[in-house]
Amino acid sequence: MFKKLSVLLFCLSVIVFASAETFAVDGINYNVTSPTTVEVGNNQSYGGTTVSIPANVSNGGTTYSVTLIGDTAFQSCSGLTSVTIPNSVTSIGMYAFAGCFVLNSIVCEILTPLTINTNVFAFVNKGSCSLTVPSSSVTAYKTADVWKSFNSIIGDATLSTTESKIKNNVVLYPNPVHSEAVLELKNSENSNLEVYDINGKMVLRKSLNNNSKNPINTSNLPKGVYLFKVGKSVTKVIKS
Repeated sequence: MFKKLSVLLFCLSVIVFASAETFAVDGINYNVTSPTTVEVGNNQSYGGTTVSIPANVSNGGTTYSVTLIGDTAFQSCSGLTSVTIPNSVTSIGMYAFAGCFVLNSIVCEILTPLTINTNVFAFVNKGSCSLTVPSSSVTAYKTADVWKSFNSIIGDATLSTTESKIKNNVVLYPNPVHSEAVLELKNSENSNLEVYDINGKMVLRKSLNNNSKNPINTSNLPKGVYLFKVGKSVTKVIKS
């Protein structure tokens, strides 16, 4: 009797945990990867023609940064024509948009082209699908593996500022960063900085002074990609 009860309680705890780790907002499914980050999960049944992935998403009173697009996230969404990828994304999984046969527009807000597998856009007609990126990044995308396969790569000046200027009057520079970054707050509603690595692990936390230029020591961070989060705003920073 006790053994059966233990098994039942274990199964219930697994179900509760799983339900707490997966949720949907505006028709998009997400998987929680850390207390403050999520990945875009399995959306192969997505029925819309356009999808705009947000940089941040809220659920149950918690705001998460969208940092990953998971494997096969939108695979075989045959009606999907337009996709927007936010600058908070640091990784796009295998076959994420494979088989999206009528996809004709991709807006990628990421300043530095991500390294992705050739199968991410498998069976997408890259000759007729436009790729819009920050104006300052057009040359980089035209020479980056996979991305350069798109016949039409268009620059959009409105996307160029999203990487260094975080919402809520937060300005970060330089980017890429070496041993020190500067975060300037201008009447920001939040003055707490959290830094996460590409796996969603918090590696730095710091209280900032509002209406001031705050030096951030990054000398101990290994080279790589990080997310600097201030309140609900997030930016991708490259440590070189």
